[in-house]
Amino acid sequence: MTKWNRDIQKYDRNPNVRVSLKQLKDSQNISKDFFQELIAHLHCEKNNFVLRCYGITQDPESNEYIMVTDYAKKGDLRTYIRKQFHKIKWNEKLALLQNVACGLKEIHKEGWVHRDLHTGNLLLDPASINETIVIGDLGMCRPACQSSSSVYGVIPYMAPELFKGQPYSKESDIFSFGTILWEVSSGRLPFSDRPHDRDLIKEIANGLRPDVVDNTPNQYAELMWRCWDPNPSERPSASEIESILMDLRRDTGADLYLDKSYISQDHLSMSVTSVFQNGSTLSQFTSDLEDRVKEESQLIRSLPVNTQAIYSSRIFPN
Repeated sequence: MTKWNRDIQKYDRNPNVRVSLKQLKDSQNISKDFFQELIAHLHCEKNNFVLRCYGITQDPESNEYIMVTDYAKKGDLRTYIRKQFHKIKWNEKLALLQNVACGLKEIHKEGWVHRDLHTGNLLLDPASINETIVIGDLGMCRPACQSSSSVYGVIPYMAPELFKGQPYSKESDIFSFGTILWEVSSGRLPFSDRPHDRDLIKEIANGLRPDVVDNTPNQYAELMWRCWDPNPSERPSASEIESILMDLRRDTGADLYLDKSYISQDHLSMSVTSVFQNGSTLSQFTSDLEDRVKEESQLIRSLPVNTQAIYSSRIFPN
């Protein structure tokens, strides 16, 4: 629907726009909590990096309410990374992350907290020609001052203080962002080799974090660790993260078609020297290097995932 047509007393419709319908279970009896996700979308509707919400409708048979949002036909960031990791240049990774930081900054500026930030809730913008990210699933989004008795999320992305009875906060969103930084740089699922159970929760609370992959740029790794700081007050704000990522994009230059997650500076220097000694062309060198990155990316995707490693959001008892 685009606008109200007074002549025929109906909305004009655009049949070329695809939308997603999210049925809200047990919503026949309207409650304050039921409208929470819609309210969150309305508060953030001016944010270009939040999935657009058109409104709500109702199933005439079940009377359950349905949210109408943009259809993210390109899927989520988690799937995109797993399938396309070898093709994504470093500069593109930084751009995607900057989108997320910008969206989160605006959510926080409105005084809200997302509470369930992970790569499965970050969607490739269906309206964008270039790959950009919008933040989706605002179902758990709440005002920062509003507490909740339940703990909900995906364990590797959840701040340790949440399991100690502390409330969700902007800082707990930032911890989640740290794990997103790790996933984008490594191409892997966090803690995929072990069950996501109470033991993992205890170890995260005691300081366990995913191992930073070799040759991650120093500034990037430093930002990651700051987001993971056990002291919430020491974590950077979303605004600062956006600024740091912008600086990283500016500093990296045009050489970021080479994936530094896999290629050390020493290896790169020796390889470049070898190119000129052997009379090879730069295009041949680049092609060989990209083949190596592709092979290692395929190896990552083939790594087994523990059957008890759960990457969908769930409720945890206090």
